Amino acid sequence: MCFLFQDNALAKDLVEHFKARRKTISGKAMVVCMSRENCVRLYDAIKSIPDSPEVKVVMTGNLSKDPAEWSRDGHITTKQQRDTIKARMKDLDDPLQIVIVRDMWLTGTDIPCMDTLYIDKPMNGHSLMQAIARVNRVFSDKEGGLIVDYIGIGAELREATRNYTKAGGTGNPTEDLNEKAVSLFKKKLEDIQNFIPSKFHKIYKNYSNPIEFEDLLTEMFGYIIEEENRIQTFLELEYALAGTYSLVSHLKEISLYEDEIAIYQLIRNQVRKYKTPPNRKTEDERNKAIRNLLDRSISSSEVKDIFAMVGIPTPDVSIITDDFLRDFQKDKKHEDLRLKLLEKILYDAIHVRLGVKTNRGKSFKDLLEATLKRYHAREISLSELIARIKETRDKLNRDEKTRNELGLTPEELSFYEAITYQAEKSFDNQFLADILKEVVRVVKAKLKPDWTEDYKEQVRAGVENAVKLVLRKKGLQEEQFLFLYPRIIEHAKVLYHDYPLTGTDG
Repeated sequence: MCFLFQDNALAKDLVEHFKARRKTISGKAMVVCMSRENCVRLYDAIKSIPDSPEVKVVMTGNLSKDPAEWSRDGHITTKQQRDTIKARMKDLDDPLQIVIVRDMWLTGTDIPCMDTLYIDKPMNGHSLMQAIARVNRVFSDKEGGLIVDYIGIGAELREATRNYTKAGGTGNPTEDLNEKAVSLFKKKLEDIQNFIPSKFHKIYKNYSNPIEFEDLLTEMFGYIIEEENRIQTFLELEYALAGTYSLVSHLKEISLYEDEIAIYQLIRNQVRKYKTPPNRKTEDERNKAIRNLLDRSISSSEVKDIFAMVGIPTPDVSIITDDFLRDFQKDKKHEDLRLKLLEKILYDAIHVRLGVKTNRGKSFKDLLEATLKRYHAREISLSELIARIKETRDKLNRDEKTRNELGLTPEELSFYEAITYQAEKSFDNQFLADILKEVVRVVKAKLKPDWTEDYKEQVRAGVENAVKLVLRKKGLQEEQFLFLYPRIIEHAKVLYHDYPLTGTDG
């Protein structure tokens, strides 16, 4: 009965700690027990807790000597079964979260997303140093592993970590780790609080008034994106705060800051959305480990997307109708921020439909920038600015119509625009479109990384010859060939300069 009580208490504390840690950073855990019997008892205790994470025991055994239920419950595993469990543990999205071991996987097993080690077994020296290495693999935003000592091996742990560090690993064991982590968290929190003007600080306690909350949130967002250096500073401060918060979020005293952290995460997500080029994910693999708190706090206030907050229901150029622009001029609330978001919609449309490196795309972008600069300098009125925005919208819509009529992809349209920008009437539209479809296909088939560099002359020659072959097959007259060929090659070098990072539709 004493064992049962101890196992239940350990399981309850372990599950509570693991769940609190998972609120802010994704990762998996290993538990080391002193015997196979302890592994099974702890497994049963964890499984008895409602909503406990999925857990597996990883150990070998003797079917003729061990209890039959061990085999029945899948605790005694074959190599193939262990490989399957290992593959599941390596997959951050797989629901298997925790493995319980005695000796297995303490050496030679590499599971990068494993970031927490719970120790309930006397360990020292090399074996403990090897166990530390299990949770110290580089992965995503993980800066290091967390070791939780349930057995009282603090001195051995410090010695093993010192040896691990000397051997090339990293670590800094301290008796007051929580105290130091909390102190670092509060310092990072103070840094971001000092960056945000004091007039916005009341937002942290303003959930009861959704309208005032949204107004404050919108103003704070507008302040941050007003200057490029503010955007970068905020993202760096929030990133540092999120990292330290992940170390202390399981502590009860830190729960007081949860809503404030969630607000910074909400602003971060909106800033990234504002800054991210179209057709690129706003959360890349590097950020995958950090979890948001929004589903547990701010979302209960039903906060809308920042575009919707300022009266832009869809962040797409299709929203820019005459009625929308007419209302835009009447509503003065958050005017500067709304205009910035409108700019982003237009820039994104130019990027997607024309490409920022094409002559036509660059022309659109430069014209829009010049017009906005004149407006901010008060050289033209808001009405004149709106008229210019309408002209840009109409030109983009005409280009979109042309693309659809000719059946061109954005890349093919980019070549089409590069040609017709200089000689609109030289070719029949559909004939030119058909040529360029084939050109894009053969060019992309020949591309290699760094293909425009001098040392890739052979690759570049392959691209050029492929283009020549397409043009010859189309039966072009010499004058037409001499006009098209250099322009196609020149545009390919611009559009696909960073291949394979560029040069894919979608």
